Amino acid sequence: MPLLWSQVPELDSALTLAEKTRDFETAQSICDGYCIRHPADPEGFAARSFLWHMQGRLDEALADQDTCIRLDRAPNAAHYAARARLLKGLKRWPQALADWQNVADLDHTHWFGPYPHLMRAECFLALGDLDAAEAECDLVPDDYTFPGFMGKTKGSKWEVLDAVATRRRGR
Repeated sequence: MPLLWSQVPELDSALTLAEKTRDFETAQSICDGYCIRHPADPEGFAARSFLWHMQGRLDEALADQDTCIRLDRAPNAAHYAARARLLKGLKRWPQALADWQNVADLDHTHWFGPYPHLMRAECFLALGDLDAAEAECDLVPDDYTFPGFMGKTKGSKWEVLDAVATRRRGR
């Protein structure tokens, strides 16, 4: 995943090591060293954030992702997407909504496609704003799927719309 995975060889090897062997300690040491040697490079903090996320340490991941975004010379959709996922995991819905909007606005290559709108729909659903959830679903094509969305094998906007309909029926 070139937009989400570091293209710096040292960081790429650390992330690959963690993913394949679960050797987080060594991978963390590599990322820590990179961040010390290159304190103005957002990629080191993005990689370390990804490591924290792999370990379920979302608060630490968020702190590094915030640093990454602060250091970005130009706003980066992938960095905002990583932070939005963390905020969603922490159930910080309003902040996640804002970052998913940043992703949609910054995605000039359309690499993310309608995914940010699907994520915004889920956040609005969590907040209980059913009209806004439906409005976001209107921005997602009917045939767009994202496996794993809302825990479904073939996730789509239909899961959000079904949940909206269920809530409106009072169940």
